[in-house]
Amino acid sequence: MLRAAVVRLGLVLVVAAAAVPALGQDCCQIEEGYRMIWSGSDSTMTYRELAAYCGPILWFSPDEPNLEGAKGKDIRVPMNFPFEPGLDAPLIYYRVRTLLTRGDDKAAIVRDDPARVDTEINLAEVVGIDLDYFYYYPSEEGLGAHKHDVEATYFKVYVHHCQGCTTPHYALYIERTIAKAHGLLWYDNTLVTDEYTEFPMTILVEEGKHASCTDKNHDGVYTP
Repeated sequence: MLRAAVVRLGLVLVVAAAAVPALGQDCCQIEEGYRMIWSGSDSTMTYRELAAYCGPILWFSPDEPNLEGAKGKDIRVPMNFPFEPGLDAPLIYYRVRTLLTRGDDKAAIVRDDPARVDTEINLAEVVGIDLDYFYYYPSEEGLGAHKHDVEATYFKVYVHHCQGCTTPHYALYIERTIAKAHGLLWYDNTLVTDEYTEFPMTILVEEGKHASCTDKNHDGVYTP
């Protein structure tokens, strides 16, 4: 198993949603939520922090050609794009694609970083996030083998607001994981989170071809 490093990619689309009513006092007990990957009273978070909290684990076959026999801490895939500076560690790219806001688009962005790394969002004004991860491999094997293979996983993130408390409280929940395969919608492996889903989300990587598939309970076997 591999927990990868992350960098940035792409832009963000801000979409307004209808106002969400403040929840009552009981909503302060959110630490027990089975989908929760973060909670706290800090209303601001950077893209970098968001990507780190939600980041997946990648599970490779020991015979994956791009591993070149590497194991454990010696693994160096996924890699940087050829036009990006190299990094002596596995690398995953991320993109904050959409912010679903409570109505005030401008209030959702506290600080804008042109590099889209330390852009800071106001969780009090955000109700949902489309967060995407991308994996680059130097080559793909098998039928239609080619160089420069890119695969992806998409996360639907829900932002919970507990504003009926003495101190406002927030939590991030992953509602849905979409493991992409060869860039074709037909091959999407979509997992809707339930009480049996374990986080961080484990993504099984197809040997040689790199299609992504969710591993719901971290046992190394696809579980629908």
